[in-house]
Amino acid sequence: MPIELRGRTIAITGASSGIGEATALACAHAGMHVALAARRIDRLNALADQIRSSGGSASTFQIDVADPEASKAFIERTIHTHGHLYAVFANAGYGAESTIAEMTDLDIRRMFEVNFFGSLNVIRPALTHMLAQPGPQRGHILWCSSCLSIFPVPFGGCYSASKAAQHHFSRAMRIELETSGIAVSSIHPIGTETEFSKSLLERSGR
Repeated sequence: MPIELRGRTIAITGASSGIGEATALACAHAGMHVALAARRIDRLNALADQIRSSGGSASTFQIDVADPEASKAFIERTIHTHGHLYAVFANAGYGAESTIAEMTDLDIRRMFEVNFFGSLNVIRPALTHMLAQPGPQRGHILWCSSCLSIFPVPFGGCYSASKAAQHHFSRAMRIELETSGIAVSSIHPIGTETEFSKSLLERSGR
């Protein structure tokens, strides 16, 4: 059944570029209020200005998703600013190419803190709000996973594992919430022309 998106609010992390930016523009075009979060506030403000100049509604929040309190505050400020929250898109993340033998414990933990726990940090407070809402369509939770969550590749073991964790959590949540009126989706990009590839090369040093 089609869902009317006009007038609903979506919170998007990693919105300063790539998939997050494209999603924000598409949602704004559909008439949604968009709350944009990332570390690069200048990029977010430029995107928000672009959306507003086209008649859309946008707000910006500078956060690191690895910070649970900052992520929770992002969701709370989104609800305060726009009056409600319908969807959350946990999109922030990064990759780096390395063998498992070369990666330090700190490298591995940091990637999981951003890619996996960073997703939970925004999804959990958003879910608390959604569960308190009335009606049959109470919300939509979206995880940006990856095709590598299913097909891991050499030099990408840690990234693949972090994305697989997102994938498995989203599948479990979909079943847990199937009678609640809250939808859960995972997105699995295959190849994109974004800054992600440039960032991956810079982080990998190869």
